[in-house]
Amino acid sequence: MWQRGGQLPADGKFRELASLCEEGAAGDEYQVAEQIVVRCALDRVMACSSVDFDALWSQHGIDGESYDVARQWLDIGLTAQVG
Repeated sequence: MWQRGGQLPADGKFRELASLCEEGAAGDEYQVAEQIVVRCALDRVMACSSVDFDALWSQHGIDGESYDVARQWLDIGLTAQVG
């Protein structure tokens, strides 16, 4: 993750997004940029009705407790999308 290593390409898109967030972020432009990226990624996943959550988890998941939390959030998102 970028927070641990702090190694972002100088001309990368994430830095570009963070610079766009500078004015309203009060020094937290990288956190704001990260929130935007996460939200966009979640929106993208939620828009795809054929997402196989279990297959994605088997490739990228960490542990059982994290699975339970992620699955609950996915279910909440799917419920909110329908309602």
